[in-house]
Amino acid sequence: MNNFGVIDVTGKSPPHDLDAEGAVISASMYDHMCMSSFGYLQPEHFYSESHRRIYEAIVAVKSKLEDSQIPCIVLVGAWLKNHNRIEQVGGLKYLKQILTDIVAPVNAGSYARIVYDKWRVREFIQSCARLAATGYGEYGETQDLLDAGAAEIVKISQTSDQNRRERNLDALKRVMAGIVKAGTLGTHVTGLSTGFADYDNMTAGLHGTELTVIGAATGMGKSSFAIQLAINVARQGVSVLIFSIEMHRDEIFQRAIATLSSIDLLDLRAGKYSNKEAGRIPGVLLELNKLPIFIEDSPELTSAQIQSITNQWLHDLPKEGQPPLGLVIVDYAQKIADPINGGRKSREEIVSNNVWEMKVIAKKTRLPVVLFAQLNRESERGSKKGDKIRRPQTSDLRESAGLAMHANNIVFIHRDDYHKWKNYNGDGQYMGNNEAELIVAKQRNGPCGIVKVGFEGKFTRFFDPKADPFEGKAMPY
Repeated sequence: MNNFGVIDVTGKSPPHDLDAEGAVISASMYDHMCMSSFGYLQPEHFYSESHRRIYEAIVAVKSKLEDSQIPCIVLVGAWLKNHNRIEQVGGLKYLKQILTDIVAPVNAGSYARIVYDKWRVREFIQSCARLAATGYGEYGETQDLLDAGAAEIVKISQTSDQNRRERNLDALKRVMAGIVKAGTLGTHVTGLSTGFADYDNMTAGLHGTELTVIGAATGMGKSSFAIQLAINVARQGVSVLIFSIEMHRDEIFQRAIATLSSIDLLDLRAGKYSNKEAGRIPGVLLELNKLPIFIEDSPELTSAQIQSITNQWLHDLPKEGQPPLGLVIVDYAQKIADPINGGRKSREEIVSNNVWEMKVIAKKTRLPVVLFAQLNRESERGSKKGDKIRRPQTSDLRESAGLAMHANNIVFIHRDDYHKWKNYNGDGQYMGNNEAELIVAKQRNGPCGIVKVGFEGKFTRFFDPKADPFEGKAMPY
């Protein structure tokens, strides 16, 4: 970790490199190909006002030329004259002076990165100055100020030039590599497998950049499904990050032990398991300790904190010798805190904003993000005469506008017999063995439909009904 001392910056100019700026401008007016290596660079990234104006003219002129043509000094000078900016940049004399410092086009990309990085540091300094000024004033809640500061820094840290522009060819190669790999393996799953074959066949798995919302009513098994999904994905050799806003990590591991050891959760909690069952626990503990599942269980996480923590894990895991981060799970949407509400926004607006931020995380990290969500109470109502209970639908999502709009996929967990039991017996924990449905209500890149999965309530275990949950696994016990 770097140790930054306090230094006196009085009279110092913000970080910049005028020579690098001049070199970029010179190369841009000398070689028609070099600008393609720094398409992310914008006029506002230059420190010098003159350089900003000149590069603005170069970009404007280049946009109207053929690819093989050069935004030469004559055309750039004419654009500046027509927009009454030629004198602001020092006249044609300064333009000619810049062109006398010819640089090798092959180095232009390096100079552009210097210009861009200096701009990033200037943005960082300005953000810190704004935050410092806010700290000396009436800043409201302390956590709100810290969250706002963290969000500002994260925003700047994600402005890497590598993320600014990508060639279509690079994206096409990446897409085709996934398709070819799936075809070669014969799995037809181009994303991460969920461990549920029929669901994977319908969706081709969990895909990077996509936000999948999984909704369920109280008692349907949202958290149990989240744990099962994490285990299934981690067994594929990728790391899984779980944000458990409501449930403590100890509860998560209790359920995971019950799931993997086939011990009734209530018996496990009460210590009433048999000697035979006890013999299975050490092996389960060994596997859970080895699985790359990481849990953040703070009860008041904001979307900015979730983004910041995700970026930190994404960066740190390879350094720690762990598998790369492959999946982010957030349990659940309505529990994500709003740091700057102050009563000015409705609950639906808050949830919608938080859901969009989860989508942003998926896009920026290129990871699949699975966001669990609570359904309205109305979705649990049904007949007490044994009639079939209505399956949930998108409108049943609590504070649903943003959830429905921003999600790539919407899936509901539904157990018909649980609803019937609850309508007869009222509230309580129903632990009966039964099947469950995964209702794919929205899928932007595929069909909708219903997938049957197995559910063993007493073990809090979801499983693929077409396969033994331990089939093909070299279990340590």
